[in-house]
Amino acid sequence: MLGPIPSQRKIYQPHYMVNVIPLTLSNPGIAGKFYKINPHMVNIGGKTRGDFGIHADRNVPGTAGCIGIESEKEWVEFKALMLDYQRAGLRQIPLLFSYR
Repeated sequence: MLGPIPSQRKIYQPHYMVNVIPLTLSNPGIAGKFYKINPHMVNIGGKTRGDFGIHADRNVPGTAGCIGIESEKEWVEFKALMLDYQRAGLRQIPLLFSYR
């Protein structure tokens, strides 16, 4: 309950990386494909956080800092895009966050 994933600037990285090959999880709120975001753990103001990913926002509203895709149509489109990256031979893609 510490808010969204921190921007890459706060962790002094040029970007995060997202695995294009998903894990399958049964956790409430996920219940399916989970695209892991690296680095796995980050330290912000003396607090360590991690286990971020991109997943469908299922069963339990909201996430614990992850990116939750609420629309089923957008979730299907996202999975298809990640599969295209996987077929192209990529294992990870860069991810940037911008908060205003």
